[in-house]
Amino acid sequence: MWIFIVVALLGIGGFVYFKKHNNYTLIARNTTFIYEILRHDFKDIFPDKDTLLATCGVIDALVYITSGNFTVEDVKRGVLAAKAGYCRIGIATLDIFDNALNATLGLLDDENTSDLIAFIINLEALIFYSDSKVSTELILSSIKSKHNLINDVVRSAQKKYRVSGASPMRKKQVHGFMTGEVFADLRDKLGILHS
Repeated sequence: MWIFIVVALLGIGGFVYFKKHNNYTLIARNTTFIYEILRHDFKDIFPDKDTLLATCGVIDALVYITSGNFTVEDVKRGVLAAKAGYCRIGIATLDIFDNALNATLGLLDDENTSDLIAFIINLEALIFYSDSKVSTELILSSIKSKHNLINDVVRSAQKKYRVSGASPMRKKQVHGFMTGEVFADLRDKLGILHS
């Protein structure tokens, strides 16, 4: 009887959690925590912000890279696209810095946050394109419709990190990638300096 009640409560809690958190928010939240951990715990081994952003994308999308769905170079191209203010999948392009998005994202108030948000938009496009058979235009349109949500989640995760840090599991994930010998080749491809 008690097992049934616990399972029912977990089921309800899980439903509420997944109703509140969808793929847009999960990717944005995870990538933000990874970014903050890297920025604080490993700041001296990144030659530039591009390498830092690409590294958090690779860590968050590691399963896609190790399974061959996309490459480290694809993630690096996402960083360059974000810096240039767009998101591109194939020939389809989304202007990240159009006036409506710029005003909504507040891209002028915090360079670190705005670069991170622009990169997350690119990472989400890459992941969604890898996961689905829908058109690239539909993926970009969908991401654009969620930009407010992505923005809010990134800023909320940054605040949470400042107050209470990241979970031990998330820190272990990041530290494992950054120090594990099995990931040395990926770290080299990213251009991470040897400590």
